[in-house]
Amino acid sequence: MQAGFARARELGFSHALQVDADGQHDLTRVPAFLEASRERPDVFVIGYPEYDESAPALRKGARRITDFWVNVEVGRGKIRDAMVGFRVYPLAAVARLPRMGSRMDFDIEVAVRLVLAGTDTINLPVKVRYLSPEEGGVSHFQPFLDNVRFSWLHTRICAGASFRWVFRKLRGRA
Repeated sequence: MQAGFARARELGFSHALQVDADGQHDLTRVPAFLEASRERPDVFVIGYPEYDESAPALRKGARRITDFWVNVEVGRGKIRDAMVGFRVYPLAAVARLPRMGSRMDFDIEVAVRLVLAGTDTINLPVKVRYLSPEEGGVSHFQPFLDNVRFSWLHTRICAGASFRWVFRKLRGRA
């Protein structure tokens, strides 16, 4: 994604639409996402899933854990689902962010860091369905490793915020 962002900027694009290639997301929502981005070009437009009956309960439960930590990090409601792979990025805002992870944790980290950097969000619904293996459904999610990456990501973000808060308080007393 980061190489794609850099190339898009080189080519003069101001925004990048990301849709995961797993076939889960309702592509008829693309025009609504692009229109929201046109109306407010400085905003990060991110989807939130509307699941059908194909969504595994374990996956939905695990997402709630990430949603909890994202709400702690950026505030409740700013990002309804940091894991969804349906977004429009304002490339200028992304370019100002530090280099981030390149695995499943990237989607969460880029969303959180955009909001922490002051980028507003628009959350729009997108229907999501999980495809069976017979329908071509393939997941690259590695439950153990990716959950370790998510935990490390949230630890870094929360620890960094805690240290900055302590140093601001100490500086205020000096």
